Amino acid sequence: MPRGSGADALRIFRMEALAAARDRHTLLYAVLVPLLVYPLLFFGMAQWIVYRRGVEERTVVRVTLLEGALAPPLEGRLQEVTGLRIEKETAPEGLLPIERAQALFAGERADIALAKAEGPGLSLYYDSGSELSLSGRRRVERALESCREKSRTMAATERGLDAGALEAIALRKEDLASAEETGRRVLGAMLPIFLLLMSVSGAFYLAVDVTAGEKERKTAETTLLLPVPGRAVFLGKFLAVLGAGGLACALNLGSMLIASRAFFEGTAAGLSVRLPAASVALVLLVALLFLALAASLLLGVALLARSFREGQSYATPLFTLLILLPILASQPGTRLTGGTALVPVVNATLAMREALEGSIQTGPFLLALLALAAQGALGFAFAQRLHAQAALHLAEESVPFSRILEFLRPKEGKA
Repeated sequence: MPRGSGADALRIFRMEALAAARDRHTLLYAVLVPLLVYPLLFFGMAQWIVYRRGVEERTVVRVTLLEGALAPPLEGRLQEVTGLRIEKETAPEGLLPIERAQALFAGERADIALAKAEGPGLSLYYDSGSELSLSGRRRVERALESCREKSRTMAATERGLDAGALEAIALRKEDLASAEETGRRVLGAMLPIFLLLMSVSGAFYLAVDVTAGEKERKTAETTLLLPVPGRAVFLGKFLAVLGAGGLACALNLGSMLIASRAFFEGTAAGLSVRLPAASVALVLLVALLFLALAASLLLGVALLARSFREGQSYATPLFTLLILLPILASQPGTRLTGGTALVPVVNATLAMREALEGSIQTGPFLLALLALAAQGALGFAFAQRLHAQAALHLAEESVPFSRILEFLRPKEGKA
């Protein structure tokens, strides 16, 4: 290394570091965002988990006892557990317990079924394709463990024995969901987050390039002078960004399905990863409606910046929000309802999950599609309004967010 090059490198480093420290965008996204966003994110997730646990505890789980499943003392204690509705079922002779449980689940008459096992102990039947059944399995396990512990303690006291010397009743758990149902539930838990993330990523850079990047290249004036209406110019940019995000979503969906099928079906998990064409079409429809909103907002926000670099800084908070909301919406137990169907981004996440799982509730799903379309239309109108302002295209300095309303207000006619 030539003499003095180390000192020169340090001087350059100091100069660049001071320049970065004076740049408010660098300070905001390199320092303040990590210090504020992640604590708020995890606090929000913790509060959401507490809320979901409260909802789970208030939800009544239907537990069916197949004839002779529990001894009367144990059954009586299980009846006392809050949130469990205990019912008894007598089935025709000749049916195996697992066949009786399958019939109950098929008729939606039970969330959990308990039966005598072939050996000592109990068989607990559940459906992993149903979140209520999975939640019920956990609650029944806890309740049975508590009841069995009390029974062991009482029996030991009556006989003058140590409770630890008495063996606990064995509990065998059997999942009645098919390999395809379980596979689709796994896809529904994983894919929405990744698909929305990659869709926004595919749209992000093109949206910044056709707005802030165009201003930096000094080609905005040329675009404004094209012999076409300004609305047509914006619509072309919008379709380009929408297409980039849609292509990213379609490619990622295909790649994920192929990879997950090769992985899950080739392992001991034995899951079947097969999606009907109708489910794939619904997933892509939801993604496009979501992207209409995301592309519009990105095009509007990035136009405020004067360079590609600043455009990235302007669009990054929006990008972060579009990614964090699907993560929060993907928490176990969150379902598409009349309320969640109206929440932007959350509705796309949950609708996509239902399409992947094959558990679509027609009313909330249609409401989510209508809400996504309306939100996309509002986002499009917002971005189009900003792009109609020649002053934004020709601005030599970045426009702060606080001035957005100035450009959205209708111009007063001249007297």
